[in-house]
Amino acid sequence: MISKENEAELKRIFEEEREKLGITSNKIEIIFLDPPPIEYYESFSQWWNSFDKFSTGVIKEDGVYKIQFNPLSFKTPQRFRRVARHELYHIYKDLKNPKEKTSFLSYLFIEEPCAMLYQFFRLKL
Repeated sequence: MISKENEAELKRIFEEEREKLGITSNKIEIIFLDPPPIEYYESFSQWWNSFDKFSTGVIKEDGVYKIQFNPLSFKTPQRFRRVARHELYHIYKDLKNPKEKTSFLSYLFIEEPCAMLYQFFRLKL
């Protein structure tokens, strides 16, 4: 579980990175996940079927971006900053060029590498 002090620091970091990208939309929610331990699951398939619920990523529902962060992504402030940059870049690109659906190949070979380049080098493509 994340403490209130840590949550406040992570939200401050998130807002800094959001400002650097120039994202002004107020339709972004941050969710810090607290998944059950691996021992909770009775089988690998049960764990795998719930993987998306507890992985870091952006979900867009009714025009609102929900970014969920798993505990590994906010283990340290430096790691959180990198992961926040990555996820915010996906939102940045979607706000510039909204799409209903992205093909898996486009996501895998274009969108993810672009987000990774921004995450580590701040290159906007």
